[in-house]
Amino acid sequence: MVSADIPLYVSLNSSRNNNLCLEAKYDSFPYYNDRSDLHLDYTICTGSDMKQVHKGMWKKYFKTANISMEFLEVPIWATAPKLEATLNQDSLQTYSNHIMEHGFPAGFLLIDTKWQEVEGDLNFNPHLFPNP
Repeated sequence: MVSADIPLYVSLNSSRNNNLCLEAKYDSFPYYNDRSDLHLDYTICTGSDMKQVHKGMWKKYFKTANISMEFLEVPIWATAPKLEATLNQDSLQTYSNHIMEHGFPAGFLLIDTKWQEVEGDLNFNPHLFPNP
């Protein structure tokens, strides 16, 4: 188990020596940072089999999630790759209208790419989505 704030890179047998390599490092993407005090802090979990390791880790490290059952009961409609090149408010509206016109149940629209003006700011691009 590695702390969530550690930028972890993992390789297996990359030097053809059957070794597992764990490395903590910052680079340009996705872990850009200029901190020099980086260290790798991890816990190795063992058990009699994978099922026991999984159960033990789940109890120790993961909280019971409060997940809405709706995410498991309704469809999630993905826009990529169909709308990747033409994604905007009008194309998304047309796509969702087609879903309903064909009698499919409403659900969630997963807008994969290019909907933000600046990647990661979580704001709709006002040029593509003037009235989100």
